Order: sequence, then structure tokens, then C-alpha cells
Amino acid sequence: MVPKIWTGTPFLTSDRSITFNLFCQNILKTTQISSSCILIALFYIYRLRFAYPTIQGSTGSEVRLFTTALILANKFLDDNTFTNKSWSQVSGVPVHELNIMEMEFLSALQYRTYVHHLQFYSWIKQCNQWLHPIVQKPLRKKKRVHPWHYYYYPAASSVATAAAATAMNFI
Repeated sequence: MVPKIWTGTPFLTSDRSITFNLFCQNILKTTQISSSCILIALFYIYRLRFAYPTIQGSTGSEVRLFTTALILANKFLDDNTFTNKSWSQVSGVPVHELNIMEMEFLSALQYRTYVHHLQFYSWIKQCNQWLHPIVQKPLRKKKRVHPWHYYYYPAASSVATAAAATAMNFI
């Protein structure tokens, strides 16, 4: 998803794509960051791209961009956040560079890190539309419902979790 948002193309070149996917898997597995944080981080990247449509990232910039977006989302959403030193250890980006990138990213966003819940739901819908051609949902067989079963209605958080789980496989 990061290449789709950042460059407008769904995929990076083969080698860059593999490297970036491994990086994403590692950082998300290591930090265990929430699906909401991941989606907000992707939205921050979208906001940055919208604010600066002609900006061209250098080779490997997607790693720094995604890391910085995760830092901001983590600090905005979570009460107990990782320090930039921890992010540095996980990402391999030196702390002083993370500090600079964080301030530059915040400045580019004009310090607007709040995302209204309707905007968030709209963003989830957009992510699902981007991912739909890539991931086809298998048809579900109807299960026989017994009277003692309870019906389950997914909450908004489970929708976000499902969208983030799908996005993580294609970040």
C-alpha cells in the first residue's frame, strides 16, 4: 500500500519490493503496533502525498517514510508509545535522523494529526478498494445456524483490523 500511496503505482521493482515487504513484516511484528495505527500511518502518508504531489522520494525512501508515519501514528493514538530510540533499533535509522524526519513530517502535515472517525472509515473503504483487485475474498459457505448460537455483529474496530491485516500483507 505504501508504494500505491507514495508513487501512485501498486508495486515497487522486484528487489525493492521484497526488501520493503521484509522490512514491514519485521517492524510490524517487532512493535506489535495496532491495526488502527497502521491505517492512520498510511493515511498520514496519503496526506503528505496530497500536500506535495510533485515530491519525488529517493530509492529506499519508503522505509523512512513508513517508519516516520508509524512513529507519528503511535504517538497520536497510543498512551504507551515507543521512544525514538526504540524505533531506531527496530528500523535501523539513527535516532537523530528519526527526530529530524519526525519534525519535517509533522511540519509538512501542518501538525494536523487528528483524523475524524468519518474520515477514518472513508480511508478504510479506500484502502479496501485499492486492495480488492489484489485480494479476492473467497466465497463463504452458509453455515447452519443453531438456535443457541449468538449472532455476531462486527464493531468498527474489527473492520479496521480486517482492513489493516489485508494491508499489512501488501504494504
